[in-house]
Amino acid sequence: MNTAGFMVVITDHSGIIQEIHGSRDKAKGLECGSAIRDASLLQEGNEEGWTRIEDDAYRYKRYRLNSRPGYLYILHPDRSSPVIGQEEQNIPGLDRIIGSSRVISALRETLLWIAASPSSVLITGESGTGKELFAQAIHSCGERAKYKFVKVNCAAIPENLLESELFGYVEGAFTGARKGGRVGKFEMANKGTIFLDEIGDMPLAMQAKLLRVLQEREIEKIGGDHPIPIDVRVVSATNKDLSALISQGLFRLDLFYRLNVINLHIPALRERKEDIPLLAEHFVKQLNEKLGLTVQGIDEKAMGLLMQYHWPGNVRELCNVIETAMNFCRSNVLTAEALPPYILHQQSLGTESNTCNLKTGLMAMEYQQIRNALKASKGNRQKAAKILGISRTTLYRLMKKHQLIK
Repeated sequence: MNTAGFMVVITDHSGIIQEIHGSRDKAKGLECGSAIRDASLLQEGNEEGWTRIEDDAYRYKRYRLNSRPGYLYILHPDRSSPVIGQEEQNIPGLDRIIGSSRVISALRETLLWIAASPSSVLITGESGTGKELFAQAIHSCGERAKYKFVKVNCAAIPENLLESELFGYVEGAFTGARKGGRVGKFEMANKGTIFLDEIGDMPLAMQAKLLRVLQEREIEKIGGDHPIPIDVRVVSATNKDLSALISQGLFRLDLFYRLNVINLHIPALRERKEDIPLLAEHFVKQLNEKLGLTVQGIDEKAMGLLMQYHWPGNVRELCNVIETAMNFCRSNVLTAEALPPYILHQQSLGTESNTCNLKTGLMAMEYQQIRNALKASKGNRQKAAKILGISRTTLYRLMKKHQLIK
């Protein structure tokens, strides 16, 4: 189902329209405060189908609101056959957000409202929570879905190359410039969405240039002599506290206001542990294809350990753990023995209280994880670093930080 031009309609439990988002010019017969007059939309259990409102035909999907009593309708103008075919009816991008927890269900609702808006979005959350996945869903559910979704990792591109990467350059702009010049990411994303990941790592000089682009809605290539108009929706993401960076003079306040028109915060996995079984099952199916395996599921003991763990690396770490376990799995069911040692031998944070009583929250989790890895590797730091998925240098630094070495 193509979602371009869709509307999001929010009603109370009785069908009185509370909010209308999206293509309001297509909302004939729908007004806030009035009741949905089409009986098929109000039938209990009728979660998707085809309907007619005044003279227009619509395909629709309905979701029960978690945040309050009522419903959320996705209405898509459709003048084709009123019979829904066998094609997948999931909203593109939204079906990749796995979870049934209250917080994820609420985020799906929020995401649909956001997708119907043209405003800039700042996605916040810890590393590994899936911020890029949510950014792609915002694009896929919106009217710009038929155009490009262009990703830029602001932390991965050297500072001296970032400007040409974002805005492009003309032929002869500098020594080594490509013949014919180069199209930048903003120009590539014209009419679509640009996703600026790790925006908190963008150098201050580039922040000023980005601010101008957002204000003027035009770019100028390096070596160019005329501005190029652009129509781009900007979605950015960070795992850093931008307020702290602003107070330290490392991030521009005016740019923050431009980017943070709509804020979408993605919770850590430890805040929605009830989603772990669904996520784990999803990764098992996904990795069976990648690894050529036929693992059927996860046994009770292994799932208990996954539920008990605190997941500082969030969903990305869970996927990594499942893949590691599947490589060592010797049956059609993933068992506890196949899990990485630091998961299998995890201890309660309450143990060794004399050492941990001054460490709380993430510090305690990090400390315990290092201890578990060192124990599992019998003190071999190279093996411990491999278990933790970090370099030996990083492990050494963390051991000094937690006073495990002098």
